[in-house]
Formats: sequence, structure tokens, C-alpha cells
Amino acid sequence: MSNFEQKYEKWIEHNLANETNPRRREQLLKGLSHGTIRFLKSVWYPAVGNFNNLFPEWEVRDSFNKYRYLDLAYMPSGAKGAIEIPGLRLSCQRFRCGPIQRSMQKTFPIVPRQLDFSFHCIPFYHR
Repeated sequence: MSNFEQKYEKWIEHNLANETNPRRREQLLKGLSHGTIRFLKSVWYPAVGNFNNLFPEWEVRDSFNKYRYLDLAYMPSGAKGAIEIPGLRLSCQRFRCGPIQRSMQKTFPIVPRQLDFSFHCIPFYHR
């Protein structure tokens, strides 16, 4: 097991053990998306080296007063930021059809800063 995998498992277990909100706990038990795990392994962990102040599947209320879950919430020293990882389908649509306009501030108005990352699917053609 790699260092990332050990730290990742410990981080997820810590979040599950300390979660009292049943809705968020259910989201955590479902597991993180492939894109989110890939982002954590390829970008976050090599750059930051830890998961301090990072919260997976963070619950927020949208402008319609419904519950939504951010892929990752980063909240160091009272600051708030969201990291959303578009799903594979959205990434493929972006790659094939150009940029898709999304207004996450309408969905998550309480989050002042948000980073969008996408891992594009690139089709392989065999001759």
C-alpha cells in the first residue's frame, strides 16, 4: 500500500468516525467518485502532502434551500473554498463539444471560491 493510499484510508476513516450528520455520513459511505480520488492522488497529495482542513462530500444548502454535497471543501483558518470535480460524462462532453458554461455560484452561493478540475477522456482509435 502506497503512502497516499494509507493517508487516504486514514482520512476517510477519520471523517466517517467524526461525522454526526446522517446525510453526509451516507454520502461518505457511498465513497468518493473516481475523478475525486484521481484528483487527490495526482494533484492534491503531491502538492500539499496531507489532507488537513480538507473535507470530502461537504454538505451545503443551495439557493433553493436543498442539500448539496461539494466534492471537497477546503477550510483552513476560517476560509472556505470548494473543489468540484466534474464527472466523466461532463469531462467527455467538454472535450468533444467545447466548454460547457456552468454557474456553480448559483448552486452554491455560500462558497466564495471554487476550483473546477476535469480529467478529459481521450478516445483511442485503433486501425
